[in-house]
Amino acid sequence: MEKCDKSKQKKNPQKSPAGKQPSAAKKAVSPISTCCHNNYHDPLTSDKTFKRGRMPRSPSWSVPWSDLMMTMFILFVVLYAYQTAKKEFLSPAGMGGQGEVTFDSPLIESSGRGLGDAAGPAEGFLEKMYDLSKQTLEDEDLREFASVELVPDQTVRIILTGDLLFDSGRTVLKKNAKESLAKVATILRQTQYAINVVGHTDDVPIHSQLYASNWDLSAIRASAVARYLIDQMKIPANQFYVTGHSHYLPRQSNETAEGRAANRRVEIVLSQEKPRSTPPANTTTTQRTTRKP
Repeated sequence: MEKCDKSKQKKNPQKSPAGKQPSAAKKAVSPISTCCHNNYHDPLTSDKTFKRGRMPRSPSWSVPWSDLMMTMFILFVVLYAYQTAKKEFLSPAGMGGQGEVTFDSPLIESSGRGLGDAAGPAEGFLEKMYDLSKQTLEDEDLREFASVELVPDQTVRIILTGDLLFDSGRTVLKKNAKESLAKVATILRQTQYAINVVGHTDDVPIHSQLYASNWDLSAIRASAVARYLIDQMKIPANQFYVTGHSHYLPRQSNETAEGRAANRRVEIVLSQEKPRSTPPANTTTTQRTTRKP
């Protein structure tokens, strides 16, 4: 009986009041583990602290700002140098001439001659002349008689149809051509600068006792247009240049009738070049006086 009671006691050991194992069954805590626990550091926390100390500081806002200002400064220096070189190239001194292209008022005034004077530079002179020429041709219904072209920063070309100016092989202006030229003269009065009148022909050889070749025909036709503008329209003669190029500067092929008609033309070329200066009046008088017998 006693053995049975002991076996039951082993199978059903006495529990503590709190339902836990008795305190004698607890394991003893090692003093070494307690010491290590007190000096323990989280590896994650220690790694972050290490990395934070080794990382460089974020750059100040002044660094990218100074880079931006330096880039803008270089850009403006390049633009200024480009504009200065462009003006020097387009000036008469840069093209082998003398002096400086200057203008006064960019628009025509009732008391002045119009576009251009020797007082100060005018921006967009050729563009303004091109717009004025185009508007005048449209308002006066001269689109068949003439056309206008702009070569940027170089010239404005008013191209007159040769067949509407002259009869074939002739150098006398038609009556209708004079009326149309009078309307074109309103454009030419807007500038005090050089006007180049250029004659062109097709490649058909001329057979005439008056003109030896197309060189003569082109030059005399250009001269006839210039004389009318000077004598009848009272545009100063010292503004004009007259040249003839025969058939050597065609606009279209001379193989077709339409192309040859387009090549028979007179061009009025407006530029920013100063006109030739007229001799002083006393010099002319002296020369005339010395020629008297």
